[in-house]
Amino acid sequence: MKSVLSVVLLLAIFTQSGLAQEAKKEKPNRGEQNKKVMEEVQGLYKQWQSAFNAKDAAALSKLYNVKTDVLFDDDVRRRSRKEMAKYFREEFKNKPNVKQTLTEVEYQILSPRIVVETGVWQNMGGTDESAPSGGRYAAIWAKKKGKWVIVHDRGWPVSTEK
Repeated sequence: MKSVLSVVLLLAIFTQSGLAQEAKKEKPNRGEQNKKVMEEVQGLYKQWQSAFNAKDAAALSKLYNVKTDVLFDDDVRRRSRKEMAKYFREEFKNKPNVKQTLTEVEYQILSPRIVVETGVWQNMGGTDESAPSGGRYAAIWAKKKGKWVIVHDRGWPVSTEK
C-alpha cells in the first residue's frame, strides 16, 4: 500500500511540476512583459512632438482614442478624437509658428496595456504673450487593437518666474 501511495504522490508531483513549467512557458514573467511594453512605448512622446511640430492635426488626433478625456491649460474638456482634431487645427491656425519640446519624459507601466507618461512641455513661437509657455503633463496610454492611444491627457502651466 505504501508503494502505491508513493507512486501516486510522485506522479502528482511530476504532473504538478510539468504543469507549472507549461504555465511559465505560456505566461512571460513581469520583467519580460515590462521590457516589451517599454520597447513599445518609449518614443511615443516623440511621435506626438513630431506631429505637433509638423502642424499635422490629423496625425496628432490619431494618437488619441476615439473616446478620450483631455484637459489642457485652456480648461476646455475634450472627449473625442474629433474634438482633438478640431482643437489642433485651430491651435495651428492661430499659432502658425508654435513649436513644442517635451522633456523629462517618464513612463510608469500599470499593466501590459496601460502606461502613464509624464513630462514637461515647452512652447516656443506662440503669438499670445499672455498664454503659458510651459508646464507639465500626464497622459495615460492604452493599447487597443494592437495600437497605443491616449485615453486621458492633462496639461497644466507651471510658472517659470522665481
